[in-house]
Amino acid sequence: MIRKDYILKLIDQLVIALKKVQGLKDREDYEDALELIAEKKEAFLKIDASYFDNLPIEDLDTLLKNDTQRGKEIWKFAADLLFEEATIYDILDQEAKVFRAYHQALVILTHLIKQNREVSISLFEKLSTTVEYLRDFRLPLSSYAKIIEYYTAIHKFDKAEDMLFQTLQAHQDQKIALQEMAQLFYGELLEYDDQKLKEGKLPRKEVEAGLQAFEKKIGEL
Repeated sequence: MIRKDYILKLIDQLVIALKKVQGLKDREDYEDALELIAEKKEAFLKIDASYFDNLPIEDLDTLLKNDTQRGKEIWKFAADLLFEEATIYDILDQEAKVFRAYHQALVILTHLIKQNREVSISLFEKLSTTVEYLRDFRLPLSSYAKIIEYYTAIHKFDKAEDMLFQTLQAHQDQKIALQEMAQLFYGELLEYDDQKLKEGKLPRKEVEAGLQAFEKKIGEL
């Protein structure tokens, strides 16, 4: 009961904080909105905002996996703040900071969905936004893997395969990791029935041809 009361009070605090940020953004008071976002990051994540903003993606991934201090509510709030941050930086035409915010959000959202079994329309909509923004950038191998997993999970197999080949182009020096990614991806697809593959716009013959083409490209590296 005490835990439940704590969570409810925490959620109320998070909602109020988010509304304040959105209010400042709506009034086009972007500097104050960004300052408030930084303040709330530090208050709830217990991490220096500047340090968090500059945290390498791999380190954020590790932090999430090993975190025992912050619950899923805090990380969902962090993702919300990052979305507000991204929209503000987009308005201010600061693409590098938009990229950073969406990239961090991608890592947090995929962790919430995969590790915490936290599934909601809101989370998937946010994840979809991050994927569509990030997919054309050169990303770390682990981020490509997250996008491939996302497209596979929503049965957009053709887009998942496109991302796999994009990963190959971006990380030709990671031959073993690429082989493992391909084996995992195509192995999972081949377990689906023909109808499901067709619905995912990647019929079985194309799956088999894609696997052969990928293995050929790997062999040429």
